[in-house]
Amino acid sequence: MKIYKKSGTNVLAELDKNDIQRYRLNIKSLSFDDSGTKQFLNDVALMTGFDFGIKARLYIDCFFVSEDCAFIAVTLVSILRRYRIRQKTQHIACRLNKPEQLYCICEKLSVFSDCDGSLLFDGITYTLVLRCKSNNYKSLEKTLAAFGRPIKLESELEKALLFEHNLLICNGFIGKLLS
Repeated sequence: MKIYKKSGTNVLAELDKNDIQRYRLNIKSLSFDDSGTKQFLNDVALMTGFDFGIKARLYIDCFFVSEDCAFIAVTLVSILRRYRIRQKTQHIACRLNKPEQLYCICEKLSVFSDCDGSLLFDGITYTLVLRCKSNNYKSLEKTLAAFGRPIKLESELEKALLFEHNLLICNGFIGKLLS
């Protein structure tokens, strides 16, 4: 078997009659469930250094020139890895139990230099919507828990719904109330 590495994601393998028989490749049905195909892909991965892994998505083209010669092009489309992309900023909302604690909460939030937010009012209660860096989220959540129930806003839709159904009192309220 000859391997031609065309790029970081493309490989072309040239197989002769012995390779086709060794991997038990069928011209009409090349299946990932077949042990020969799995062995072939494993050998290609070892020879090229590709990480085909279990979660890889592959695109395979077969060109059988004759019974004695075949070309198989393997393209690595994507690798599904289990990792979490951390957001640089996160949003948290907190409905205040007692509106008179607004100044006190601003004093507590002033230690978070990267924290910025909006003050909303629904006619009965005040809601804070804060934006902070991911590394400060847990400590901000603990601070807010003393004044109300903090809720992590997972999506832009949740944030938009809060702004739609509440009256915006002030953007950047922490600095404005403390100055």
